[in-house]
Amino acid sequence: MTIIQRISARPTDWTRCYVPIFFAFAFFLALTALHHVALHKAALSNMFMLMTDRTIRNIALIEHVDSNRHLAFGYFAFCTLTLLFMASRRHPLWATWATLIALAAPWILYLDACLYIFVKLITF
Repeated sequence: MTIIQRISARPTDWTRCYVPIFFAFAFFLALTALHHVALHKAALSNMFMLMTDRTIRNIALIEHVDSNRHLAFGYFAFCTLTLLFMASRRHPLWATWATLIALAAPWILYLDACLYIFVKLITF
């Protein structure tokens, strides 16, 4: 293998390792945007047709996350640093994706709460 082939092979390997980090960043940005929309719609809670227990729990969760934003940003930093560590140590790609899925589980549950409030509002 020549030196040119080695140099040209490295960027592909590095970009392959950092794809889960870019995915986590994009997911966190989308979740942040959905959080703000759900928070705005939760402020209009008098327009909900039915206030079920799930609606009340989800509104309380969204307001709790909004009042403690440092926990969300700290968890995002922890996830990013974990994925960066795994990329720098050249772990297998499947292990990096499995770690991302395991660390994103609370984000997915929170996404469910935000989406539930997002579609709950009565629109005319």
